[in-house]
Amino acid sequence: MTTNQEPDRTSLPSVLVLGGGRWARVIVDVLLTLVSDETSVQMVSPSGAGDLVQWLEATGRKDRVMLVERDEVDPPPGSAVLVANAAESHLESALWALTRRLPVLVEKPMALTGADVRRLRDGGARHDTLVAPALVFRFSHHLDSFRAALAKCGIVERVELVWVDPAAEWRHGTTKRYDAGISVLEDCIPHAFSIFDRAFGASPTLENLAIDRGGAKVLMMLSSGTQTYDLVLERNGAARQRILRAFGRSGMVELDFSIEPGTLLIDGATQPAAPAPRDGPLAAMMRAFFLAANGGPIDPRLTLDTALHAGDVTDIAMARYRECLASLLGDGLLAGPDLDYAIAELLQRPGRLDGPQFEVASAELRLQLARGLARRGWGDIEAAVCAARDLTVTSGAAH
Repeated sequence: MTTNQEPDRTSLPSVLVLGGGRWARVIVDVLLTLVSDETSVQMVSPSGAGDLVQWLEATGRKDRVMLVERDEVDPPPGSAVLVANAAESHLESALWALTRRLPVLVEKPMALTGADVRRLRDGGARHDTLVAPALVFRFSHHLDSFRAALAKCGIVERVELVWVDPAAEWRHGTTKRYDAGISVLEDCIPHAFSIFDRAFGASPTLENLAIDRGGAKVLMMLSSGTQTYDLVLERNGAARQRILRAFGRSGMVELDFSIEPGTLLIDGATQPAAPAPRDGPLAAMMRAFFLAANGGPIDPRLTLDTALHAGDVTDIAMARYRECLASLLGDGLLAGPDLDYAIAELLQRPGRLDGPQFEVASAELRLQLARGLARRGWGDIEAAVCAARDLTVTSGAAH
């Protein structure tokens, strides 16, 4: 390990990582390359402590990373917090840090509604403490190369972003799976809007929305000034896709970053790869955050403007998403895997259900949908979801 005497290592009293899942572990791997050996690194994972202990032992990190109970730690002044737990816990976790005047970097989505992102902004102002969104694509050198190439296609008139995840994929040494309790919209809009901001300096607004495959695929039509933005977000796809295209009056520029390093094309011709910087996007973002947490200047890419806008668009998009889904369910147009996806998202949103619980709740919700419940609107669908989940208690399904 690099010694703490090296000038590019940050010295903080401690860094507390709230979360112990796949992405939290990736963050810790990078974190350990950025902070001094004297910096205490701690992790909190209430729901996955056993797995986390095994990971720390298997990777030889148990002597460097301490597993702690969140409410039993008292980080000293000058410490920092990284929030990388379940999305529905981001708001509460970040507010916990802010009330203790601990600078906090919050994974996307910062919160599940625009109003809650504002609560975080206001909490930071009230406690005079830094709260920053972890929008990693604002630090992507691939997007810097893409933006520089836009001059070749003239005035940009139309933009496409295709974002597809397979059901499961191997990333950063572990299997990546999505959180079934939040929609693909809530999960991916912050990434998409950080890309639009970095590449085009744009904050598009929603014009229209359509859903497919029971909500596993969403098509969003957006606009910013005279530019149109077509955004495709999809889960359980055939293969991972990350493709950004800009169509201008003089040509087309494409960035395919499905596989690192990304490929830049201008009118179909591959361009020489730009030299990679020392830090990848995640390391660059964390380094900027630690600098600000240590009293240094705040990098503009850590500001809340894009997260706030993404939250507002998510609110509007989710209202339309629910309308579309209720209509499809009410008309009986979903079946097979599409219905399976919709039911899983509905039932898991209030909280994770294990296998036996999910089977009980799923059977009840399917029965109610077959009786035409969805034709009465979204409120009745939500009530049926609560009733179906309640059955897992009365039926004795084990947690």
